[in-house]
Amino acid sequence: MQFTDNARVYTAEGQEIGRITHMVLNPVTKKASHIVVRQGVIFTEDKVIPMDWIEDATSEQAVLRAGINDLQDLPHFEESHFVPVEHTRDAGTGGVVATVGGLYLNPPVDLPVDAYGVPDYRFIPERRYVESVMQNIPDDAMAVKEGARVYSADDQHVGHIESMIVDSHTEYVTHIIISQGLLLKTRKRVPAFWCEFIEKDAVHLAVDAEMLNNLPAYEPTA
Repeated sequence: MQFTDNARVYTAEGQEIGRITHMVLNPVTKKASHIVVRQGVIFTEDKVIPMDWIEDATSEQAVLRAGINDLQDLPHFEESHFVPVEHTRDAGTGGVVATVGGLYLNPPVDLPVDAYGVPDYRFIPERRYVESVMQNIPDDAMAVKEGARVYSADDQHVGHIESMIVDSHTEYVTHIIISQGLLLKTRKRVPAFWCEFIEKDAVHLAVDAEMLNNLPAYEPTA
């Protein structure tokens, strides 16, 4: 199965449900567990779809198994939570530092006092919040963005990930398709074991740029 950047995803009945944005895989074993599908145009939501829900995928589209039509109960790819930022006193330096999480148990003991010795509680730092984003994917997995940059072992930018080829029986990624150029694109099919280090927005190869360029051009099949 071939999962391509921005490819359309359909139900078995032919209803379009969205487009692929990420492939979720274990960066060490290269086993794929989910795809991320974006629904909507203006108001969008990204859903995490398990690999075993997918019947087939080509360079043009992915099709879900029969009977799978409603994605509403699937988790969102990312969920935001607001976590309180606390201001505490650093025991080592005596300075005020901010920490995320936790609650005030007691007000600071060194607040300014008025003429009668009463602490001025207006000086307690205002509680603020920061946004914390959680991804609903397995702990040992990484959501690799389609279109992620690819670097050779000699640190050259050699293209972008256009798609990933996954064995339909084992669900392991066997190859990645690298797209080179802007208008007149050249594609190379790279064995997955050439990927030495994978990040969410970049893939680092274990071979140099010359070896990659020596690969024959790849033409995807429908």
